[in-house]
Amino acid sequence: MAEVSARIVRRVQADFGTSADRVVTRLARVSLNGNVNHERVLAAILLRAKGDPRALDGEFALAELDWRDTLMYTGLEYPGWERMLDDELGPAAD
Repeated sequence: MAEVSARIVRRVQADFGTSADRVVTRLARVSLNGNVNHERVLAAILLRAKGDPRALDGEFALAELDWRDTLMYTGLEYPGWERMLDDELGPAAD
């Protein structure tokens, strides 16, 4: 299982409330092929789902099929994606 950052966990808690533990567990199990920042894709999944559990199912499926599409649909495919993550999730821990 992959590591889920503290800022992703905070966003999940804010967006999914009592279902947060289940969502975090599921995020940790996301399997991605290729060389990609895992947190970046997990953030894209959450941003697209907007706290909707039904939408989340589709976002997991899309990311595992082709994570590049997930990034594209959120604008995280462009240079400067790190700043967008900071804006959406708060600064990364050093």
